[in-house]
Amino acid sequence: MAAYIENSSKAAAKICFQLLLTVCVIFATKTSKRLVSDDGDDIISSLSLPIQHSIQTGDQLVFIERGSLNFKSLTHGTGSYHQSSALMPHESNLLKELAASGGLYRARVPTQLLSLQTSEDIGYVSSYMKACSLLESNMSDEVTIHADQSGQVLGISILPIKGTCTKSIDEISAMDLTTFNTTVTLSLVVPGPVPDTQAYLEKMEEERLQKKANGTDNRSFFAKYWMYIIPVVLFLMISGGQEQPRGGGGGGS
Repeated sequence: MAAYIENSSKAAAKICFQLLLTVCVIFATKTSKRLVSDDGDDIISSLSLPIQHSIQTGDQLVFIERGSLNFKSLTHGTGSYHQSSALMPHESNLLKELAASGGLYRARVPTQLLSLQTSEDIGYVSSYMKACSLLESNMSDEVTIHADQSGQVLGISILPIKGTCTKSIDEISAMDLTTFNTTVTLSLVVPGPVPDTQAYLEKMEEERLQKKANGTDNRSFFAKYWMYIIPVVLFLMISGGQEQPRGGGGGGS
C-alpha cells in the first residue's frame, strides 16, 4: 500500500512538472516575440527592421550589424531604435578614422518590413551622411523609413542632428562614440488616385450613341448644302460676265 502511494505521488509530481514546463515554454515563446524599446514600450518583433552600417575607410564597403528599427504598426508614424551592442573601442576608432578622412557613414536596411527573408534573396536600400557630422552630433541621428502599405521598404534617409563638421576629430573621445541616439520615423507612401479611364470612355460612348439615336438634322436647306450652292453660283456669275452681247450691222450707200 505504501509503495502504491509512493508511486502515485511520483507520477503526480512528474505530471505537475511537465505542466509547469509547458507553461514556461509557452510564456517564453510569447515573450521572445516582443522587444522592449528605449522608452520602455513593447514593440512587436514582426515589425522589426534590422539596420546595418559601414564604418570603415576604403572603397570596399563592409556592413556590420548596428541594431534594429521597431514599429508598432504600419500606421504608426514613430518607431524606436534598439542597439544590438555598444561599439567596441576598435569600432569607435574606425569611425574616427572615417571622419578624419572626410569619408561617408553609410547605413542600410532590408527592402521588406514584415516578412523574413533569406540571405539569398534579400535586397537593401541605403543612405549616407558625412561621418564627421555624426561625430559632431554626439552619435545622434534621425532615420526615416519610407514604405508602402504592403510593408515594402522603398527607401531610407539618415540625417545627423547637426550638419556641420567644425570640431577637430582629435577633440572627440572614442569613449563617447559607443552608443547611438536615434530618432526613428516611418513614412508611409500612399498612392494617388488613378484616373477612371474606363468610366470616361463608357460615358463618351453613351453620348455618341445617344446623339446617333436622337439626333435629327433640323438645319435649313442652305445650311446643309451651302458648300455646293456657293461654287455653282460663282460659276454662273463668272460665266455670265464673260458672255459678249451681239450687235446689229451698219447701213450701205
